[in-house]
Amino acid sequence: NYFFIDFVFDDITEIIKAHEQLTANKEKEKVMAKVAHEFKTPLIIIKNNVNELRNDMTKKELKEIIDKIINISDYVSFLINDIINESNKNTLKIEKSVFKIKDILDFCYNIAKSLASSVGNPNVKIEIQYEELCNNIKVISDPTRLKQVFLNLLSNAIKFTKFGKILINARLINVKDDIYNLLVSIEDTG
Repeated sequence: NYFFIDFVFDDITEIIKAHEQLTANKEKEKVMAKVAHEFKTPLIIIKNNVNELRNDMTKKELKEIIDKIINISDYVSFLINDIINESNKNTLKIEKSVFKIKDILDFCYNIAKSLASSVGNPNVKIEIQYEELCNNIKVISDPTRLKQVFLNLLSNAIKFTKFGKILINARLINVKDDIYNLLVSIEDTG
């Protein structure tokens, strides 16, 4: 009597890798959600308390210090959101909203001023200028991504400029059929 035994071997390596990747992604999402929560909650509490202090302040110098704290806390919050977005690259969503470019530039300018003073670089002057027409120009874009780009450029300019100035400049370069071409530049002497 003979017995035949058939063995079927399938390579399940790809299935195992896919399962491991899925598990790792789920764990990463859990960790990032926890990190975001753990950082954001105290940051919100700090910001709210600082805002209360600012509202009760009468001395201009103290208000300026508190404004710096608020700007830096906004920047840290922005960085946390950016880290979360980077960790979820496969689910990154580009926002499309209408906003004034001036608001984005002012936000970045205030953070840059706070960053420069907090790293102890008194020899660098940060300036912002835009043409009068730019004050009310609205754009359709992702404000978070624009802030990310501008803040990255400003942060590098602050790091590498020891003396001189950093200039944020916005100017209208062309208007045709209600389409505005706007040039935003960040220039430094570093």
